[in-house]
Amino acid sequence: MFPNSIKVIADNITGETRAEQIAMLKKDIQEGILRVGANPKAVAKYIVEKTQTKEYRKLLKDKLGAFGSQQYIDNVNKLFNNTNFIKSIPVANIKRRFGKLFGIKQIGTTPTIKITDGKRTDFKKQVFKIPAISQAKLNEVKEYFLAGAIRYWPAEINKNRILFLGPIAVHPTYQGEGLGAALIKNSIKRARELNWKRVLMVGDEIYYRRFGFRKINGIIFPPPTNPDRILGMELEKFSWRGVIGKVRPFQVEN
Repeated sequence: MFPNSIKVIADNITGETRAEQIAMLKKDIQEGILRVGANPKAVAKYIVEKTQTKEYRKLLKDKLGAFGSQQYIDNVNKLFNNTNFIKSIPVANIKRRFGKLFGIKQIGTTPTIKITDGKRTDFKKQVFKIPAISQAKLNEVKEYFLAGAIRYWPAEINKNRILFLGPIAVHPTYQGEGLGAALIKNSIKRARELNWKRVLMVGDEIYYRRFGFRKINGIIFPPPTNPDRILGMELEKFSWRGVIGKVRPFQVEN
């Protein structure tokens, strides 16, 4: 899945990380046998499901960078500096994720026989036409991975430090694909790691409520800001309690 022939992978996924991955897999194989039995197919299915969990993804995200982070952006740029990496990606993955972009189309079917545990299944397997992948198409893929941006600004309300979120933007071509949500979730997680206590933004509560934002009162923004769109999120319990007043740029004390 992550071949060392790709330089950006080799530079970030070190031997230590590989060893950690192997240790996790060994543990989960043993766990899988206990849970689903010794049938190889059942164990394989169990392992595939486990590798899609947050624990496995975190191991790689920590090394490659969370979506939208500077580390992530740098790695995407390095990846596309040498487009030979495309040769190492299974065609099925390209078809599933970028089939429309690359113009991969079904052109027919072919009779296929599958035998599992002695049981025969006859079906028609899809046949696809895969055009040559051009540099222009690869540039579009790169744009997809760099399609979003989010900004935070340090501010304060009566000497209470806050983190102000905004703006957040996703390229119109890729809106509706979850990129904005990924940017918000990953950046909020990072804010917690950096010990920020509260986040402020101006937006639609109906939409941003799913991320943990709620309308808050007593916060003063310059007009024409609608007070009903002033939202806050607590990164530490009760951190917005008693925080009222005018939002000002953060002042560094000498």
